[in-house]
Amino acid sequence: MRSLLECVWPAALDTARQPFRSRTWLAALTVVCDRDGGDLERTRRLGMDRFERAVRREVVRRGGLKPSLRIVRNLFAALTDPAGVIAHRRGALERVRFLLADRDHAGASLVEVESLMTGVVDELGLTVLVGSITGLSVLGAAAILAETGDPTRFASARALVKHAGLAPREKSSGAFTGRTKLTGQGRPGYAWPPGGRSGAPNAPIPSTPPATGT
Repeated sequence: MRSLLECVWPAALDTARQPFRSRTWLAALTVVCDRDGGDLERTRRLGMDRFERAVRREVVRRGGLKPSLRIVRNLFAALTDPAGVIAHRRGALERVRFLLADRDHAGASLVEVESLMTGVVDELGLTVLVGSITGLSVLGAAAILAETGDPTRFASARALVKHAGLAPREKSSGAFTGRTKLTGQGRPGYAWPPGGRSGAPNAPIPSTPPATGT
C-alpha cells in the first residue's frame, strides 16, 4: 500500500505521523478509495464538512469514537496535490481499496482468534487465577499454553516456566564472570546420552547439549 501511494499520491503519506497506525487516516483513505473510487476531484467537491462527516462515520464503524480533525484536514488538503503519476492514480487507488479490505478482514480474523483463545482459558477454569497474576493477561496465558502444550508433560512447574522462556539465561560476552542464579530455557524432551546422568553417578556432563530440532 505504501509503495502504491508513493507512486501515485505521495502527499497522502505525509498527512499523519504514522499513517498505517492511525484509525483516522485509514478511515479517511477508505472514504476516498471506496466512496469515490479514487476520484480525488470528486472527493474534493464534497467539501470539508461533508468529508469530515463521512470520515467520522467510518471511524465509528472501525470501533473509534471520533476522528483526528488535524489528519482529516491534512488529507483533504492533499486531494489537490499534483505530485505522483496522475495517469495511474485511479488504478493504483483501486488496488489500495482492495488492500484496505484485506487489512480489515485480517483484523477481524485476529479478534476472532483472540476470543477463541481466551475462551479456552475460561473453559479450563483458569480465568480468575490468571487475572490474579500481575503483568499477565488472559490472552498472554492462552498464548503460553498454546506454545507449551499439555502442562502435564512437564515434571515440575519450574520446567514449565523454563520452557516458556520466563526464566531466561543471562547473556554475557567475553570472559567468564561467575555463576548466575538465572537459568536457561528448559528442554523437556532432552535425553542424556548413554553414560550421562542416567548412567554412572559420577559420569561427566557434556558442556554443550546437542542441538534440538525446531
